Amino acid sequence: MTEVPGPLLVAACICVFVALLFLFQIPALSRATRQVRPADIPNPEVWGHLRTFNLKQAAALIANCTPDEHNKRGDVDGWYSILCEAVASQEIPRVPVPDDVHHDFVNGGYRPWPGTTIGRGALKAFLASRGERRPFLDFEPKKLS
Repeated sequence: MTEVPGPLLVAACICVFVALLFLFQIPALSRATRQVRPADIPNPEVWGHLRTFNLKQAAALIANCTPDEHNKRGDVDGWYSILCEAVASQEIPRVPVPDDVHHDFVNGGYRPWPGTTIGRGALKAFLASRGERRPFLDFEPKKLS
């Protein structure tokens, strides 16, 4: 029986090792190169028909994400915090809803929550004051007959 030369054996082991490295990187590569699916981007023609938004919806739409229950992206959280501060300081007027009674303070203050409702005009003016514009606010809702 003949022996395999040492340098050839070392070269074969290195080739197998490198091949395994590439093989294990394929799933990571496919995740990294995956594009945003169209369903993940909000359709301005749909969301443009609403006259009011809750803060959670508004934050997601401003961040160009479709609002859903599990949306925890950084930009959404950032916009949610900005909107909460604006409502708390009364820079954005809120549209009262029955559940707001649980968020009113005795001294007349208000603690915004995800269900706090704001009007489209107030949201549009707020974004314009910061030099921001979003397509879903460019549509004017049609009057219901």
